[in-house]
Amino acid sequence: MSMRSLTSISSAFHGSLDKLSLTNCGIDDRHINTITKCWKIDNSVPTTIDLSNNPDIDDCACGYLSCIMVAVSNLSLENTPIGNNGVYSLLSYTRATNNGVGSALRLNGGSALRTLNLDRTDINDIACETLQTLLQHESYSVKKLSLNRNNITSKGLLVLLNGLKNNKHLQVLSLMRNNIGKHEWAQILTLLCDESTIDSTYFSNHTLRMIRGPPKTFYNSSVGEKIKQMFHINFSANVTWKKKSSTAKLAGASKVVLSHLTNLNKSKSTFLDGTDDFMFPYALGWLSELNGGCITLSAFYHLCKHNCNLFKLAIRYSSSSNRKRGMCEITQLNGKDYLLDNNTISSKPHKKRIVTSQQLVDVV
Repeated sequence: MSMRSLTSISSAFHGSLDKLSLTNCGIDDRHINTITKCWKIDNSVPTTIDLSNNPDIDDCACGYLSCIMVAVSNLSLENTPIGNNGVYSLLSYTRATNNGVGSALRLNGGSALRTLNLDRTDINDIACETLQTLLQHESYSVKKLSLNRNNITSKGLLVLLNGLKNNKHLQVLSLMRNNIGKHEWAQILTLLCDESTIDSTYFSNHTLRMIRGPPKTFYNSSVGEKIKQMFHINFSANVTWKKKSSTAKLAGASKVVLSHLTNLNKSKSTFLDGTDDFMFPYALGWLSELNGGCITLSAFYHLCKHNCNLFKLAIRYSSSSNRKRGMCEITQLNGKDYLLDNNTISSKPHKKRIVTSQQLVDVV
């Protein structure tokens, strides 16, 4: 597309244009500069922009795009050689001081970016440091980030995963056909379920649902299977609850039960054993609050198998009425009544009381 052709259709860029696709058009930084000027005039930017397969788009063009990025929801620069400098320029609009559309929208609540496609853009681990800032910044709410067919190594993968520790938005990260070894993908598990402490597990990432890139054989390994399980927990929690706080509670409690309660003999952090039976009521009170008042008996089975005195306490406080119903009642234990049947343990608190995971760690 020549500059004359672009100028002749420039009127189409004004107004309420929702989507712009200029793929395989041979455009460069001059075209991008002209288009963005049109958007600055009427303060209107398309929510979706696709500039894929234009080999003349470089980091200079990304500088022009940066001033309108706050209004773009979906951007694709696939197969354009913008490189590391282009990614930096593209996401540097927060430092801009112009009085155009960028600054006006910046005052209205930050970035609208939801999907970013940077496949085959000649980027490497240096660009991952810029993208880490994007993932950590509270103004960004990107849900899908695609970085396929680049030169990212395990170092870049670790940088991206560090950026996702406190991220509450990204659901899909795609890293297919990069220079990441088969065994290096295991770092994903620490992000999704850090088993070093109860708090670390509870505050792991509960938003990410998929990482594309690991080979199929990796997901057949024990680590790969557990990563898939964590993805499933995140997905289920987000489907069940729309509020991020509720989602985090459900997913976090599920991972704590799975990692620290269900299989104590395999857990990396066994805080409940034969000498720590007094901790169990506190753990139960905390988890029951997070799981809506009910958790499965699988955890109790393994605890009792490891010499937990829970059932002795249940017998001590059992009542005849509950025995007739096949239940045992535990009274005045951490200010709550606990009813035990063949399927679940449910707690009925006398008054609202929550035992935090930090209290559990402190006592241990």
